[in-house]
Amino acid sequence: MLFVFVLFMVGILFFIYWIPKKLGYPKVGKYLVIVLAVLLVLIVLFGVFQDAFFTKIQE
Repeated sequence: MLFVFVLFMVGILFFIYWIPKKLGYPKVGKYLVIVLAVLLVLIVLFGVFQDAFFTKIQE
C-alpha cells in the first residue's frame, strides 16, 4: 500500500513540475517539487515511526 501511495505521489510531483515548465516557469516547478517532496518524505517517515512518536518511554 505504501508503494502505491509513493508511486501516486511521484506522478503528482512530475505533473507539478511539468505544468509550470511547459508554461515557461521551470524554476517555479523545481521549487514546488522540492517543497512537496520534503513534505512527502516527512509524511512517510511519520507513518513509519508513528509508534516511536506516541509511546511513553518506560524506565
